[in-house]
Amino acid sequence: MPNLYRALVDIPHRLQRLTAGAYRPEIDGLRFFAIAIVLLGHLASRVEKFLARSSPPSRAEAGIFSFLTHPGAGVLLFFGISGFILAVQFLRQDRAPLSGPFLSRYFRRRILRIEPPYLLLLLGTYALIRVTGFQPPETARFAGPPASLADSLLASLGYVHVLLYENTPRLFGPGWSLEVEVQFYVFAPLCFFAYFRTRDAARRAMIGAVALAASVAVALLAPADAGPVHLGRSLLVFFPYFWVGILMADFQDPIRAFAASRRHWSWLGWAGLVGLCIVGPLQDMPEWRGLMMGVRLASVVAIFAAVFSAEHTAFRRFCSLPWISLIGGACYSLYLTHLQVMQVMSAVMFRVFQPDSWLVALGAALLVQIPVVLVVGLGFYALVERTFMIPNWPSVAMAGLRRRFGLPARAPATVVRGAAAAGERR
Repeated sequence: MPNLYRALVDIPHRLQRLTAGAYRPEIDGLRFFAIAIVLLGHLASRVEKFLARSSPPSRAEAGIFSFLTHPGAGVLLFFGISGFILAVQFLRQDRAPLSGPFLSRYFRRRILRIEPPYLLLLLGTYALIRVTGFQPPETARFAGPPASLADSLLASLGYVHVLLYENTPRLFGPGWSLEVEVQFYVFAPLCFFAYFRTRDAARRAMIGAVALAASVAVALLAPADAGPVHLGRSLLVFFPYFWVGILMADFQDPIRAFAASRRHWSWLGWAGLVGLCIVGPLQDMPEWRGLMMGVRLASVVAIFAAVFSAEHTAFRRFCSLPWISLIGGACYSLYLTHLQVMQVMSAVMFRVFQPDSWLVALGAALLVQIPVVLVVGLGFYALVERTFMIPNWPSVAMAGLRRRFGLPARAPATVVRGAAAAGERR
């Protein structure tokens, strides 16, 4: 038993991120909250879809599920974290954001880090559906455009599925958010060039506030379509969340200094999480969009402020727990694999188990499916994603092939070990 306990305690250390920089587990803790909201939201959505016809919910259950079935709240936190991470990485180096060396390293890192796990997931899902003929039940969007599954695959590989077809990607529904992320990755160097060229902090704060207000106005007024391109779920709508992350990276030191003597700032983090999720039912009401975005942006700021507070505060301590930071650090793998697992397990589970209570069904699904989701996601992280965290993994792979076939070795490859600083989300 002591050996088992020791092994469980040691797992987070063994599965640390393979990248350079000082480790900040509290940032991975923020990712934990984001992926937890996504997992709970998608699981509640599965319960709703599979039981809606056979067991209508009570009034209380309908009210509760109206708050639970909004995994997009976690995605918004992910967007804020992405803006924060990229800005922190930019501020750590001294190259101009539009210079050739910076852009070459920046895009190479994005491609080598993000693309391989995503490519494996899409191709594996496509092959599985083609071989088995599996059609996800109770998933109306899977039958949406484009009619050809191959066309859907190609659009997903190009990160343009929602822009072209408006429908969520058929092979990986949550892939719409990755498409928005990639749009931000392309635009981010220009943001850094325009914003960080101002050296005066007070003037930069003013510029940042004006840019945030302008981006909110654009998000609220942006047309749903521009000719054949669908903009309803594009960077135009979600840019304010990335921008808040950039502002948090720029002003984290003064926020941390201000928060250092405030022992009770933990409430900000918990209140921010509640605020992020509680306005979900308003998202389909156009008249509430402005208020909803304001609450969610303020919630993201509150969450970051809480995690910048002193190390002894409860919120930051929770974010820094080894298993919490490990699950948060593996969020990309969990994001890529969770819905496939839930869809298959829900189809089987709710065929044989259909309780009258939606809350009982959700509780059972949490107990049965979440452990499997975690095992599959962490396994994918350990065996697949973590490999591509090695900055020079193509050189490492080539060196291994040369050794395997007895070819002369080139310059020795270096594997960077350690955990990520603010770490890379993808």
